[in-house]
Amino acid sequence: MLSLYLIWNKYIGAIRNEHWFLSALWIVTFYTHEKSRRFILGFSVFIIFWIVYDSMRIVPNYTISKPHIKELYEFEKNLFGISFNGHLLTPNEYFTQINTKFFDFPCRFFLLELDACTDSFRCYLTNSS
Repeated sequence: MLSLYLIWNKYIGAIRNEHWFLSALWIVTFYTHEKSRRFILGFSVFIIFWIVYDSMRIVPNYTISKPHIKELYEFEKNLFGISFNGHLLTPNEYFTQINTKFFDFPCRFFLLELDACTDSFRCYLTNSS
């Protein structure tokens, strides 16, 4: 399977350093120990996502159809718009104008906590019998 990935990258795109890194990482963790094998098999969902995301560079989306940025922006404003000083703003525009240092730290902490929880849960699932 891994050789198919490298052959596909060689003929469709170009093999870059991260392709070699991904291949070496997968091979080393798969054959090192049984626990690392279970870990890499559990982590393979993210590797597949990496492969699919990386393959999007071959045919960029803007060559297939016109990007609809303004339509999505207006849709978000209509759906989630916040009226502030007589203007309808998207939530990110609103929070850019009213940001405070007081809320910056808890927001960063909760974002890091979310990452740690999902990674811990993934490790727990790969290491449970």
